[in-house]
Amino acid sequence: GPSRVIRFLRQHAEPGEEIFVARSEPLVYFATDTVNPTPFGGVIPGHREEQEAILLPVLERIRFVVMSDIDQPLYTYYSDELPGVQAVLERHFEMPRYFAGLKESWVHVLVRGEDRGPTVVDFFDQRGEGRYWVRGKGSVIEPAPEEPARLATHFNRRPLSILLGLRGGGVDFDIDVPEGAVFQGDVGLEGMTAADDFFKHPRNTRLVVEIRREGEEGFRQLHAEPVLKNNYIRTAGRDWTPVEVDLSDYAGERVTLRLALEADRLIQPGRLSWWGSPRIALRPGTG
Repeated sequence: GPSRVIRFLRQHAEPGEEIFVARSEPLVYFATDTVNPTPFGGVIPGHREEQEAILLPVLERIRFVVMSDIDQPLYTYYSDELPGVQAVLERHFEMPRYFAGLKESWVHVLVRGEDRGPTVVDFFDQRGEGRYWVRGKGSVIEPAPEEPARLATHFNRRPLSILLGLRGGGVDFDIDVPEGAVFQGDVGLEGMTAADDFFKHPRNTRLVVEIRREGEEGFRQLHAEPVLKNNYIRTAGRDWTPVEVDLSDYAGERVTLRLALEADRLIQPGRLSWWGSPRIALRPGTG
């Protein structure tokens, strides 16, 4: 919890350095000899413009952000209240290995990392435009019987959920691929919280990225990633595994991008899988 955050900041932050504690935890500033560069002690619901006008310039210059590990859906989604801030956090900040694998942490520190590039298509924001499907007996694909539950942001990624049938499921998006485009998304996290439920990833499955050019019949697989690597390790499934797929071969084309889960064994229908903040980004320097 906060004690681990305080230890990390005492080791890495300079005395008097500006940091931002995104959720109300003012003790952190006092305990780490750091400074709040904003007038906010947390999210003020319903005041997006006023907050982002101050926070966005601050985030351009600071190195550390203290954030809840789960964006608590019982109150307000941080990414709904301050979408511009969430976008900057996902593009420029990462969770250090120091906090990975913790079963219960409550808060963690995000550290400025490499620029992942500007977003062209945010699939989480456009989740309502996706075509959701499930794979049943005999691997037959049919439309999903219901919308998948919305899951809480976890470790700086917003989970795009997909409903599963006996053999998996997925979602398709039609997109125009720009020059310099790359697909970015994260795989993993054994369990996920919704507003009124908890979901666990089915094991022995993999998340795949597939693509189909306009006018073509079948999909081509671009990437497959095991959902839970190293199942024998006690901390497996407690952090994200980043996935990046170069789309330069499809620049200038209209395509269908498929984000799906494949299973080698039968799954209990109605379970969920998820991608962490899947998006099409431009490589820095290309846009």
